[in-house]
Amino acid sequence: MKLSKLLSSKRISSFFTRHGLLSALLLSSGFRLGGLGIECLWYDEAFTSLISDLPFDRALMAIAGDVHPPLYYLMSWIMAHMAGNSELTMRLPAALFGILSCYQLYLFVMAISSDKNLAIWSTFVMAVLPAQLYYSQEARGYTLLTWLVLFAMTSIVQRKWLRSTCALALLMFTHNLAVFYVAVLGVWMLLRGRGAVVRYLPVGMSYLAWLPVAFNQFGAVGGGFWIVDHGIGQLAYQSLFTTLGFRLPTWMQMHAALVVAALTLVSVWQARRERYLAPVLAVAFIPPILMYTVSTALLPVFLERALLPSGVMLMLMWVAMIRYSAHKNAVAILTVAVPVLVVAIVSFVAVDRDDFQSFAQDIESRVEDGDAIYHTSIPSVIFLSRYMSMEHNYIMPAVGDLNQSLTDGTKAAMGLKQLEVPVSDLHKMGYKRLWLLRTITPSSNQDRLDDVDTILDRYTVINVERVVDSSLEKFDVILLDLSLPNFEAIRWPHPAMYLR
Repeated sequence: MKLSKLLSSKRISSFFTRHGLLSALLLSSGFRLGGLGIECLWYDEAFTSLISDLPFDRALMAIAGDVHPPLYYLMSWIMAHMAGNSELTMRLPAALFGILSCYQLYLFVMAISSDKNLAIWSTFVMAVLPAQLYYSQEARGYTLLTWLVLFAMTSIVQRKWLRSTCALALLMFTHNLAVFYVAVLGVWMLLRGRGAVVRYLPVGMSYLAWLPVAFNQFGAVGGGFWIVDHGIGQLAYQSLFTTLGFRLPTWMQMHAALVVAALTLVSVWQARRERYLAPVLAVAFIPPILMYTVSTALLPVFLERALLPSGVMLMLMWVAMIRYSAHKNAVAILTVAVPVLVVAIVSFVAVDRDDFQSFAQDIESRVEDGDAIYHTSIPSVIFLSRYMSMEHNYIMPAVGDLNQSLTDGTKAAMGLKQLEVPVSDLHKMGYKRLWLLRTITPSSNQDRLDDVDTILDRYTVINVERVVDSSLEKFDVILLDLSLPNFEAIRWPHPAMYLR
């Protein structure tokens, strides 16, 4: 057989039609399962792992004191008690839901359009979409959130009202911010199903059992948790974040943002004539707008990663726009868009998470008798407690910013007990040196930073190492000499919390 015949467009089209879905799912699986357990767990993942280690009753207490509902945590708890809580097992549920989301997108596109090529191409793009890849390798519930949104949308199109209602209820048990999707999909379901939906409302009402806990969790956010206020630019930035991700190199970020904006504008203009894309448009834009409105008017809740399902819908609009464009226009668009996507994929593969396991092991190897380790915030405790012994570790009390990323209820459930131990008492307890682990984030409270500066002013600094330096976080390891002539005269503004 001649090569020219083998590569003929008809043969390629036939192969794509018959084997495209399988190829896309294999590609999706390879990207999501490859290297799943290599990188160490970062803060949110380490928190998931620590909860999974607790007895069931204490795990429920810790979850109730967190800002997320219990569904994904319970899955992780079961996984940990069945197969251990290694990096691989903690991330496996997210990877599997990521693969399942790709297949669910195919089913959804087939349900709304019956265009198999559009469904397959959309699945291919989602298989390599960097934002989806990242959260498919993170031990959190964002791929579960994505799959449930897609499953609910597919069920509504197919008029499967029991499935739709169950999906909406499970969404609320997955993430509190899923309420913005439930609002959109609930209205769509009622308009499409009318009276047929009413009989299944009691299924959706099952969430009411968790609602009082959810109100307390939202109160924790409003009380100064880790979500900060966002400007109008963040509403536009989430389109980039939820599609191409956040690992793009600096020189590419502006180019990528412009490409995303251009693709979005053109696809919206074209979608106005396609009625079947109406729910896609709604889920792509209404949840981000609602989230931004609530953040501006009531309390800060704008969380880009909770908008991953909106990013999938945005990507679907792009693919549909290219699919139905004239050949010359499609080639021109792909010429601009494909290189940006390739750079984003390469950046995802090339950039690793911060290696807190190595940090922990390095610090522990240098700790001597007479040393204490003093954390300025909760994050470094959660980061490092998985990888080092927590004996002789202390922490400054929280003051209501990113350092306060655990509520008192969660701390109690996880065994973090507070004792009245002023920093000055460390010397009386026989400690000679202090390893000060300082975490600085964009939302770090100035009072906390001033407290740390007070410590640095009072003691002799032996060594300073900045082990993480990024726009989102700076992490310093500072070794101090506790021997001071005027030690007794020093008064510290906060007590410490001893970790047991």
